[in-house]
Amino acid sequence: MVSFRGASAEAMAALTTQVGGVAEGSAAKVAGDLFAAAGAFRTEGSLRRFATDQSVAPEARTGLVDGLFSGKVDRASLPVIT
Repeated sequence: MVSFRGASAEAMAALTTQVGGVAEGSAAKVAGDLFAAAGAFRTEGSLRRFATDQSVAPEARTGLVDGLFSGKVDRASLPVIT
């Protein structure tokens, strides 16, 4: 197991809390969803810039990401992506 410090440790703890309750049967689907979402953010510069722009209201950023991925990813994946 990798040991993290500071913000990385906090992020890992939050992620573990969010996906820790995922049923074993859907864990592969959630993992695939998260990798696919990461790929979308990596390849779509405008999406990445909008989703990380601190001058845009958090509700607007979350709303866009939710609108893009809702219905396309597992219900357990969406809160992690948004």
